[in-house]
Amino acid sequence: KILLKKLIFCYNITYYKTQRYTMKYILTLILTFTLSFSAQLTQKEKQFLKDNPTINLGIGAGWEPIAIQKKKDLITGFDADILELVNKATNANFKLVVGNWNKIQERVKNKELHGLSALIKTPKREEFLLFTEPYNFTEYFIATTKDNLSNIKTKEDLKKFSISLEKGNKLHQLLVNDLDLTKVIYVDTAKNTFDVFFDGKTDLTIGMSGIKYELAKNNYPLLYDTNTYNKKTDLFMAVLKEYPEARSI
Repeated sequence: KILLKKLIFCYNITYYKTQRYTMKYILTLILTFTLSFSAQLTQKEKQFLKDNPTINLGIGAGWEPIAIQKKKDLITGFDADILELVNKATNANFKLVVGNWNKIQERVKNKELHGLSALIKTPKREEFLLFTEPYNFTEYFIATTKDNLSNIKTKEDLKKFSISLEKGNKLHQLLVNDLDLTKVIYVDTAKNTFDVFFDGKTDLTIGMSGIKYELAKNNYPLLYDTNTYNKKTDLFMAVLKEYPEARSI
């Protein structure tokens, strides 16, 4: 378990600095070796897999490179790599379902999906979800353009500016609550937060761990960290409480 956590930590750090497929190959070799010792399923887990030939976990659209949707049924990225290895070790069929994060969460509550991926743990979510151990983390900060940077020195200065945030995103909402921001424009996806920002409709946006990937992919100009709000938080996978075997697998 300790080895696995260290390896995932290293993978997360180097994901944006090396060729993705080189790192995936290294992670595959080591995780396959590690998981081979823990792939003995209980009878309940085996029965669960028979009853649930596909286990669908929802994730937000535009959360690249955590989940990269190339086609409707072709999803790659960090979380997809992890689930692929789990599937190989257990004969399960965990799949990611990408969509509007707000609607994805509703689909889980309506039991249309088994659970969620790449989310933070909150007391409200724990009322109906079973969480894994943290498997990844994300760092986030408030970013702006070079022109605005000189006007932002403290957290109080942020209140003067508008910011684009994703609907239903708990991390984004925590930021609003922490800083008491009022000039907020909510959009449907993480990518939309950049779209409205670079269209000049907001002054600030959220920068996350994978931001360089997103900027390069969409040919966006550079963003600048305001150095007023920098945090790191763990990410989890979670399933509905009706599916404890899915979490244990």
